[in-house]
Amino acid sequence: MKILLVGEYSNLHWTLAKGLRQLGHDVTIVSDGDAFKNYPRDIDIAMHGEGRIAQIKCMVSIMKCLPKLKGFDIVQIINPCFTRIHPINIYLYRYLKKNNGKIFLGAFGDDYYYTKACIENKTYRYSEYFADGKPTNLKANAGHIHTWMHTYRKRDNEEIAETCNGIIACLCEYYMAYEPLYKEKLEYIPLPIDLSEVPFSPLEITDKIRFFHGINKGRAEVKGTAFFLQAFSELEKKYGEKVELITVESVAFDVYKEKLKQGDVVLDQVYSYSPAMNGLLTMASGKILVCGAEPEMYAALDESQMKPVVAITPSVEVIYNQMEKIVLSRDLTLEKSSIGRKFVAKHHDFIKIASHYVYFWSAH
Repeated sequence: MKILLVGEYSNLHWTLAKGLRQLGHDVTIVSDGDAFKNYPRDIDIAMHGEGRIAQIKCMVSIMKCLPKLKGFDIVQIINPCFTRIHPINIYLYRYLKKNNGKIFLGAFGDDYYYTKACIENKTYRYSEYFADGKPTNLKANAGHIHTWMHTYRKRDNEEIAETCNGIIACLCEYYMAYEPLYKEKLEYIPLPIDLSEVPFSPLEITDKIRFFHGINKGRAEVKGTAFFLQAFSELEKKYGEKVELITVESVAFDVYKEKLKQGDVVLDQVYSYSPAMNGLLTMASGKILVCGAEPEMYAALDESQMKPVVAITPSVEVIYNQMEKIVLSRDLTLEKSSIGRKFVAKHHDFIKIASHYVYFWSAH
């Protein structure tokens, strides 16, 4: 098949494309590289700089690409907002739908349906919007709620969900958001990981345990950075030189991977129900992942035996206790390290995931 993947989050589309190509498909990726992360793509539509002039230049470059975006059997967009020029996304979607075969929506990040499920506080036990039954009042939330619930993005997301051939969710929480309305055209397909690009190093903890946290400056609040920093501060008071915290902030993906090698334990996402791409890469490399990992995630994967994630919730006390267990229970820590890669190989192999996509696309 001739396949067009539009947009990028966390190298998902590029990794999927590698799997599809190994299966013999012709794949083109058009994206902005997910901003500063600068993931690879075949056609670049990045916006260079900020402001109106940068937007106009980006829009012109997108318009010039349009003739190359016709005649595909399958088109998949990463999100309803699949380019940085948000007001034109619905028109681009209609163009892609008109000039290609089937078109699919990725439920791979924040959108109207996920935001709605969060703020209604009925679908999840916690989220970045509610925890312990109370609003989290994160600064970013007001903007997200306005953007997704009260602007054209809501209408655009609804139109795309209604008119696309199918919807694919990469995390169980995104599946849960779309399930009430679109179960018949919805599929949960785990994130793809190419293990050949992730060297495995058995965990060897010597003088101290090195915790690692990657900070995305624009999403630190949503990621739960403050929880991790507070919990580590308490841990350091008790264990001193036995623990260390390494942080990096808003770096390109290649730089992130190099910095990651310095850590033993990665502190990833507080509000999530599932680990995302960085979390899976962490486990695949032999490191310990501290992240949200709810029963719904394991159920979606039909996994009852291997549970390598050190599961946390939005609570400094919970996070501290889990971090302390890592410090005190070396044997348990090493055991989780050994099964992490097996877990990723079983559930996230990029060729197996690509085959799942092809099956779903063909069936819808």
